[in-house]
Amino acid sequence: MGCAVLGVPHGGLSEGIQGLLATQFESVVLVADDRSLLACVDALDPDLLVLDLALLPGATLGLTTRVRKAHPGLRILLLVSGDDARLASAAEDAGADGCLLKADLGSELLRAVEVVLAGGTAFWSSEGPDGPKDSDRQNQVG
Repeated sequence: MGCAVLGVPHGGLSEGIQGLLATQFESVVLVADDRSLLACVDALDPDLLVLDLALLPGATLGLTTRVRKAHPGLRILLLVSGDDARLASAAEDAGADGCLLKADLGSELLRAVEVVLAGGTAFWSSEGPDGPKDSDRQNQVG
């Protein structure tokens, strides 16, 4: 598969996510600020943008909307720390195709990527302390 852009603050988590995505994409470009992200998405026309809400606290959903308007065919998956159903709803309203808990990255990231690249959505809903379950998540293609 082509290219993915990963917008996350630098740190150990970014390398782990980049490594997982590298199993599915020819190239994974890591960016750590909004200007680099916008320039990279414009220049590379990636298949997927994985964006951590912690990249721009309080402004990442606005950035998601901006990217969606400029690149309507780009698939966007947001990463969040808190299990708050309002975040998933706000992410969807901002134009994201999916929203995934960081705690579930190891077990769910590649599946969520597969779903959103196939044209589906991957949003969780909270049903207890164990996080999202298959039956709680929308995984609809089409």
